[in-house]
Amino acid sequence: MKFTGNARFAAVTTAAGLAAALLLTGCSSSDSDSDSADSSKSSNSKSAASKQESGPPVAARIDAARVASVLPGASDLPGWRLSAPPTPYDLQQEPRSSTEPTCRGKATGWCKGALHTSTAQFNRPDAGTVEFTVHSYESAQAATAAHPALLTDRTQSELLPDGQQKITLPAREGEKTDAVRGTGKLRAPSVLSVNAVGTTVLTIRTFGLGTAAKTYTDAEVAALTTLLSDRSRQTQKGTTPTARLQDDALSYAGPKG
Repeated sequence: MKFTGNARFAAVTTAAGLAAALLLTGCSSSDSDSDSADSSKSSNSKSAASKQESGPPVAARIDAARVASVLPGASDLPGWRLSAPPTPYDLQQEPRSSTEPTCRGKATGWCKGALHTSTAQFNRPDAGTVEFTVHSYESAQAATAAHPALLTDRTQSELLPDGQQKITLPAREGEKTDAVRGTGKLRAPSVLSVNAVGTTVLTIRTFGLGTAAKTYTDAEVAALTTLLSDRSRQTQKGTTPTARLQDDALSYAGPKG
């Protein structure tokens, strides 16, 4: 069969067009796969980063309106009940009651440079109580300096002197953490941790009555400390805290509350 010049030109043009189309399709598919992979990597990276704050904390002063946001909310400790919404207190103002914390007229110890404080208590029938407290300071230097004084003060007021044991927690950049295991004033197992994070000093206390007081492992104490630390870090960054305790972070002997 013979082709005319026009027929040959048409055949060549059609073949070139098909090749170009296939080439473009291949590039588009490759780009799509690459974008999908990059998106997946980015998503995984964000997921991993959200599990725990890393690097040194951003040291920013926290005002009264935001100090309570450092504390976990009702849904941030699965299986626990928040006793009451936390109330922020100005430590430099005259206390409104004998039970209200204050540093008015005090410029030494952990009160030096202290601005505000707030506490949240969580209860569970088969575990007792977990108490989270945040103290905000005028600077990171003031918070770091207050850490040992607050550790001494809380240890003496909350734990019996006999049988105290230091808990070694994983070190985190830019933080100063101490934790002690012992017997609380209610004659039941108790744990106390004090952690300086940026412009805050954070304390966690566990306690209860008799068998209702859970005995925490070192890993469980670390999980609670990290929770509060991450929420302080997020608040000092100027973002809304999202850190919460993982569902399986704590174990219990009895039924869930």
